[in-house]
Amino acid sequence: MKAEESLVFRYFISLSLLLPAACATDGAAPKHILSDEIERLGTYSHAVQAGDFVFVAGMIAHRKGEGLAAGEIDVQARTAYDNLASALEASGLALSDVVKVTVYLKSSGDMAITDRIFAENFPDRPPARTTVPGADWGRDDILIEVDAIAYRRQ
Repeated sequence: MKAEESLVFRYFISLSLLLPAACATDGAAPKHILSDEIERLGTYSHAVQAGDFVFVAGMIAHRKGEGLAAGEIDVQARTAYDNLASALEASGLALSDVVKVTVYLKSSGDMAITDRIFAENFPDRPPARTTVPGADWGRDDILIEVDAIAYRRQ
């Protein structure tokens, strides 16, 4: 099995383990959440609550009213995590509620820098994380995208 096939396989296995728990709801319909702090760049919700879980869409380094944050990977990573925090806040949660993060990187050479910024955002109890290098958004200026799953403690 090729390395990229292995990553895809692991990703779908992890989803298959989480989805049954997320679908075990009290019968309430999923709640679709939009943050006023994040510009909506397409037809999607910033986050969706299903049961006790909140699934946050992939966040890039786009600043509302300003466009894509110019700069190197550290600037883009911090902006992406700021957007992630804003989506969680709109859901009534915080970064400390995150249980799983997936980081998509354009370049595998950015892993050390993004690992440091990940640790800054999750200093005490870091969530599970998968980092996928080699992402291609069809644009050379996007360097990172971050999505997450958070758990709403009862």
